[in-house]
Formats: sequence, C-alpha cells, structure tokens
Amino acid sequence: MAKVYQPQERFSGGLEGHRQGDRVGVTVHRADDTHLPVLVDLFNSAFAGYGGFAERSVEDFRWRHLDRPDVGTEGVIVVEDARQRVIGYVVVGTSGTIWEFAIDPDSDRREVASLLIAEAERHLIGRGIDEIVLHAPVDDLDMSAALRMAGYGGRPAIQQFLSFLDLPGVVERVLVKHEDAWPSGLGPVEFVIKNPRPWHPERFSVPARANLPFLTISTSVEDLIEVMVGSLSPGRAAVGRRVRITPVSKTATGLKVLNALRLRNPFFFTLADVI
Repeated sequence: MAKVYQPQERFSGGLEGHRQGDRVGVTVHRADDTHLPVLVDLFNSAFAGYGGFAERSVEDFRWRHLDRPDVGTEGVIVVEDARQRVIGYVVVGTSGTIWEFAIDPDSDRREVASLLIAEAERHLIGRGIDEIVLHAPVDDLDMSAALRMAGYGGRPAIQQFLSFLDLPGVVERVLVKHEDAWPSGLGPVEFVIKNPRPWHPERFSVPARANLPFLTISTSVEDLIEVMVGSLSPGRAAVGRRVRITPVSKTATGLKVLNALRLRNPFFFTLADVI
C-alpha cells in the first residue's frame, strides 16, 4: 500500500554523524556496508508473517536499494538502541518515496517508527521534496499510530496493482503458508491461466495433500491476482465466470482453495512487480 502525504515543514538539515533519539542511548544514523547483513536479518524477522514473503539476501538488498539511483547509502537510515543493536531502518529515495520500513518486532515499534519517519522527513525536506509517497504495511497499527503522531493524514491510501514474476511460486508459497485454511483431504489442484505472460506457464499444479481426483481452476492472471489481494470474492468470480472450477461437483472445494489463496497482510512480494 502506498500512502501520499504532505509533510509538515518542521524539520531542517539532516544527519551529521550520529544523532541522539528522544530516549537515552538511542541513536539514528546512516547505514554503511557493515550494516547490510544485520538489515537483511531484521527485514526477514519483521516480515516473515506477511503474505508473499520470501527471505532476502545481502545481494538482493544491495540491488533493490543501494543500487537504486535515488537511494544509495545516503538513503538508508538506521536506529540503534543503547547496546548498539539495530532495531529499525528506513530506505528513502530523493524522488520523494519512502521505499521501505523494517522495525524489530521486539522493540518499542511505535517509538522506532516515529524516529525513522522524522529522519526520513529531514532527509527529503532538506532536498526540496514537498510530497512523500510512503510504502508501509496496511495493517501495521504501530506504524499507523506513528504516522498520525507525526501529523500525517487526510489523504486516502493508494492500492497498487501487482504483477507476479513467479505466479506458480507465489501460489504454492501462499497455499503452504495458509495450509490451515485448506479443505481437508485436498487432492492435486491444477491452475489453467487463460492469458499467461511470456514468463508464466499456461498450466501449473500445486502438490496434492491426499490421493483424490484432480481439481482444475481456470482463470486469467488479472482475476487470480484480484482474488489473492481481496478485491474480488471467489464466489463472485465464479458466478461471473471469471473463474471456472472443474469438475463442477468440486466447486465448493475450489472456492475454499481460492479463499486460502487470499493474502493476509499483503505488503511485501519478493516475486512480484508493483505496477
């Protein structure tokens, strides 16, 4: 979810070395190469429970952020506690985009979020930016509270569209993660995609959990993604023939599979482009 805000112009300048946070012993400063393994571990622990999650590597972080033209090392800001343990970071682009937050789940998340938001504002306002597009988990209550405390609000969130680079991989990952929502004794499920992208197969299967007859779900890339992100209900998709389930006798089971595919906390997708 991207959120567009007008920052209050109450900050000036930027980081000069280490800056002390409001709480004694907490510091805010730029990241450097030595921080990368720690930042990757922090990301992996912070977002492990989100839909579409896949572990990040140092190489991926470097490509995704440090090599981004509007970020570089200047745009990665970290918060450390009194023990010099990194408990949060933010990635800020001079285009006016706050690309990513990650906060230690065991920290005072609201305080850390507030520090990161304030420093991201300093970074951007000091570069003449007057509008910020912020990427944050839609259901993160600590982040939402910190944003309200910082004076943000008044603009609706922008739901972005996703194009999965590895559609079969994402489907299988989500179904495995949400296995508790599967119908009991589910046999093999085959997805038939009517309009696959050049990099998507026309057919792919999810491994069976029981020795039962095949179930086929036929749909388009767009309709499947709408079901996954929750903007299209499986029942409505079936009634409108945007999704076909065969054999017809397995329709109820197919709808349960589609419900299990719905992404919980759909924020981060390693295997997707946001378009």
